[in-house]
Amino acid sequence: NLSWQPIHINIKLDTSIGITSTGDLEVFQYHPSERFLGIHKAGSEVEITVLPFRASLIKVSAIKDESFFLEGIDYEIVREVAEKPIVIKLLGNAGETVKFNTNSSRNDFRSASINGADCSELLNGEQIDYKFPGKKQSVIPIKKTGLLLPSKLPPDVEKIIETNLFSIDNNALEVRELIKSGQTKIKQVEECRNQFFNDSIFISQGAWDKFAFDGESASKFKVRLYEYRNIRKNDGLFRLDINEPISLDSLVFYGIQEGFNPISVEVSMNLDSWEKIESTSQNNDLFLKFDGGKTFRYLRMNPSPVSISEIKAYSAPDTLDRNKWRASNLFGLYEDSICLAWNFKGKISGASAGSYLCVTLPGNWNEGTSFAGMKLNGKWIGANDRAPSFPYNNWEHFRAGKSNFTYFIPLSESMNNEKIEVVLLGTDPEMKNIVPEVWQIGETHSAEAELVLER
Repeated sequence: NLSWQPIHINIKLDTSIGITSTGDLEVFQYHPSERFLGIHKAGSEVEITVLPFRASLIKVSAIKDESFFLEGIDYEIVREVAEKPIVIKLLGNAGETVKFNTNSSRNDFRSASINGADCSELLNGEQIDYKFPGKKQSVIPIKKTGLLLPSKLPPDVEKIIETNLFSIDNNALEVRELIKSGQTKIKQVEECRNQFFNDSIFISQGAWDKFAFDGESASKFKVRLYEYRNIRKNDGLFRLDINEPISLDSLVFYGIQEGFNPISVEVSMNLDSWEKIESTSQNNDLFLKFDGGKTFRYLRMNPSPVSISEIKAYSAPDTLDRNKWRASNLFGLYEDSICLAWNFKGKISGASAGSYLCVTLPGNWNEGTSFAGMKLNGKWIGANDRAPSFPYNNWEHFRAGKSNFTYFIPLSESMNNEKIEVVLLGTDPEMKNIVPEVWQIGETHSAEAELVLER
């Protein structure tokens, strides 16, 4: 389903899908979550709901499934291996009460528990009630919020763009997915990740900003814009976010190309204004010294060095912690090219953890021709993700050509009932007739619990 609304598809349980049986049929959904959809007569129809921008995988079988499954609830099997407890993730919404049961009495398990609380009656085939933790709220998985209407250029164009650009990175797609996935408790998954991301070939490509902050002079954060054997020209600036305003005596870029002298280096406290900073280079290092100390959070350097081994900040007598530093090296300067703006004003409702405001840009446009931001309580929040992805230093895959775009601005439950202003900026005069939209999306399930069946 490649649309913004759920669609409902009727599947006829007959020879049109390869079923020749005349008896009862079991229907299961395996994706995007597992759910038993019931027993149906051959020749009948079953309605399947496919969520927006999702695929559904359905199994129809005349053979009775003797394996373990649940009825009445969405779930995911986390672990089902011999001689170990079965671990199942129950899916629902905060404060929601669900009734569910196993497919039959299970004498192959000695106990069952949900989040540590005993529920062994489930093993007798009994239906149980379970209330998901959290406060019940009106969570809306997806809704159209409104249209962005043409407007005058806002006075803070540069801040909107820079907020957008400092919200994102140019890391390889594989790195972005690693960060999105978060930590894992599965040993084999952790070992596989380590094999890939610690491999010398991957490290040598320099497609991760952390290589400029890892204390290893051998690793480098590089501009890597390869279309297989052809390197694309980079007009990007180097942007550095040190996470919070800090007073520094000096900042040193180690291991850059010899003879590199930037056109400009600027720093800012809050992206409202920029102050130029003098730099000096010596061999393969670039030095920024701040007489009497300089307090700032953001830095941009035009152009970006091709590669950087380490960036270290000094505030006498110590070097500073860099664990939360972030950098990018592919985004240019765009504020002078902005010629169009669209605006939407409204209020957030039904948001929860994992919700996003989506700003759509229909048509086929070049990279770097549009930017999106949301103002909440006087503060601009940038889109930290986009479809297709923001530019990246590629490990393998590269994207080229024009595209439509959807920008994702993160929301949280604390934003509910707050007034917002959404702005979309464009550089291409041909965009003047488009009608951008604002949608709000959230997790299909806002709460989960762990069911453990002990053998």
